[in-house]
Amino acid sequence: DYSSDPLHAFSNAVYMLDLTTSVAAGSAQSYTLAGLLGNATYSVTVYIGDEVPNYSGLSQIGEVLTKAYQPALTAFSAISTGSFTASFGANNASGTEYYVDIATSSDFAVAVSSGWTASLAIDFSGLQPRTTYYARAKARNSAGAETAYASFGSVLLDQYPGTSAPRPPLAEGSYSGGSFTLSWNAVARDVSGGAINIKKYEIHESSVIGGPLQPVASVSSATFSWSAAVSAARRYSVVAVDEYNNAGAGSAWIKNTNGSAAVVSDDGKAFLDMSKAVSDSLRALSLAPVLSRQPGLETGDTLSAYKLYFRDGSYNDVLYRDFPGEVSLTLPYAAGSSFGGVLVGPRSAYDHAVYLDNGVEEVGVGGIVDPSLGTISLTAGKAGIFRVRPAARPESFRITQTVPRKIFTPNGDGIWDDFNIVYDNPQALEITDAKVFDLSGARVADLRAGGAYGADSLHWDGKGAGGGKALSAVYIYQFRAGEKYYNGTVVLAR
Repeated sequence: DYSSDPLHAFSNAVYMLDLTTSVAAGSAQSYTLAGLLGNATYSVTVYIGDEVPNYSGLSQIGEVLTKAYQPALTAFSAISTGSFTASFGANNASGTEYYVDIATSSDFAVAVSSGWTASLAIDFSGLQPRTTYYARAKARNSAGAETAYASFGSVLLDQYPGTSAPRPPLAEGSYSGGSFTLSWNAVARDVSGGAINIKKYEIHESSVIGGPLQPVASVSSATFSWSAAVSAARRYSVVAVDEYNNAGAGSAWIKNTNGSAAVVSDDGKAFLDMSKAVSDSLRALSLAPVLSRQPGLETGDTLSAYKLYFRDGSYNDVLYRDFPGEVSLTLPYAAGSSFGGVLVGPRSAYDHAVYLDNGVEEVGVGGIVDPSLGTISLTAGKAGIFRVRPAARPESFRITQTVPRKIFTPNGDGIWDDFNIVYDNPQALEITDAKVFDLSGARVADLRAGGAYGADSLHWDGKGAGGGKALSAVYIYQFRAGEKYYNGTVVLAR
């Protein structure tokens, strides 16, 4: 028989449980009592009965103080910009004391503590807004025996009213002598255009594009560079944090081995990769590429859709602008998929293609499919809306489209400044003798490979072979793919 009630009346006629035994007389025997109240004093006695059974009278009464149980979180409540309440419970006797720690890091290196208290709800105040706090707690019984800490998880405090996140920094990287240096511009405004005070810049690291970013360093608001030794290939992004702990979106992900930059889409499933030269040119123009998924366009036969555009120094969106060089774009070929997309319909995984909406018309730009990742990649040079659709791949060379269709106007306004010939080349035929002629048959210029519509294209910028402007006229283009010649006409208008 046992009880935590100090007024419990022991009697061999009333008991909590009985059990049989086969232990020889005079030998020790034990039994474990479970499910007891924590931090409680129990009185215990044992009656011995024979086969009838006839029970012995009351012998000595033993006493034991149980350890306390670990507390378990009930809820975080009353969450505000600078305070919250942690409520918890445990199967312990009333009066059991608890000790709660909170900290901004999960290692609790610097913690705020409640001190020992019998309360089951602890209020914490004077905290930082828009900050994640980790919590843990332990208990002790009346003899001072403590439990191990139990994790309460974490809570994010509210954003300070009327504030917005900082704009992302424009970052660049350089590598020299085994060391990588990340540099960025000062951030002075939030995404709404308001002036802000930056508290710090955080540097985040990932081993792969699209992988999880981990904070590795934090520097003051007056510091605009950070260096680290290069031991393995990594990507780094800079995040501005203001005085209210609002963290903005990160900068482009800069690679530590060559300074190339990557931009990851808002859903984390598509990315743009740029050379250091292209990235540095955009930074000099105060242009930041942005890649965002467009679920509203994923209808009909469109499997995935993404908008690639720029934000200028005033945080205005700039669409349908050319990049200052070629970039690599990788998209998932199924809506809602990650890298490892879902094949939709009874067709080959290779039967997918990318179509670019350049603001005037849609152009098929192909792409290289990787079924193992569920992605399609292409080289691009122009911003716009990119859609992935099912498309039967050709078995032989063909011109898919000229952009613009017939007339181009190379006047520097960013609209039809180049003439482009887009083609499919599944046999990887060599493209040679790509030239532009006037109607008399005189050579005017060479068609150059690549451009705004990817690697499988040719383009002419409207200049003659000597670099001067070609006159307004009708011209003939011609090139050879393998052993076959292709030609057509284009109108240049100034």
